[in-house]
Amino acid sequence: MTRWPYELVATDRVHVDGIVERLGPSDRARLDVAGLPERERFLVGRSAILTAVSRLVGEPLDALTVDAVCTECGGHHGAPVVFGAPTPVHVSLAHGSDRAFAVAAYHPIGVDAEPRNTSAARLTAIRDVTGVRGLDPLGRWTAIEAILKADGRGLRVDPRQVLVGHRRGRVGDRGIRYRLRRHRILHGHAVVVAWPDQEGGAGGNAGGNSGRAASRSHASNNASSEASANPAANRRKSSIDAAP
Repeated sequence: MTRWPYELVATDRVHVDGIVERLGPSDRARLDVAGLPERERFLVGRSAILTAVSRLVGEPLDALTVDAVCTECGGHHGAPVVFGAPTPVHVSLAHGSDRAFAVAAYHPIGVDAEPRNTSAARLTAIRDVTGVRGLDPLGRWTAIEAILKADGRGLRVDPRQVLVGHRRGRVGDRGIRYRLRRHRILHGHAVVVAWPDQEGGAGGNAGGNSGRAASRSHASNNASSEASANPAANRRKSSIDAAP
């Protein structure tokens, strides 16, 4: 592991042998109806998740599987969960313009990534959703999304409720503070990872998942790349994704 309390993997290709066999029933059902571009993007993301968990826990890839079932509607979407880890693991996933970014940790974790060449229209949409009018809306947006994923609620929370500093942030309706690690230029993307700040008195269960079995991972809400059954979350996501 690195000196940071997580394992981060960035990849633009599938590098897990037999990746389809590493998918659970819901993920396979989703893959069956996916078009070719979506299928490739989906498998690259799952490959990144499995690799991050394997490196974190020291287990071979063929011992792990990944699946995602929406906790609200039971659909073939939602936050990914990895099975087969010997101890509880949290994961989070973000998709950039040409690659996937996945993190795995032994505590709630969130990651977000945005291309540095993001269009002016998308920056305007980000400002509208977040209310940010400063000089670095992209950096602030990636921090907000990373915090909300670590929080576990994703874009079900209004991004305007998230308070962001350079190294720490928090969601206004909760007392948990989050540490921020900004990978400013990573494969042409601004990448931010967020996790609970233990030194700041934060509880370790920001995602609300501490009671699950040790043989499976916990999943931070991945509102950037997975559909949601929550209308407000979908509206916020769509207003940004619709920008060219």
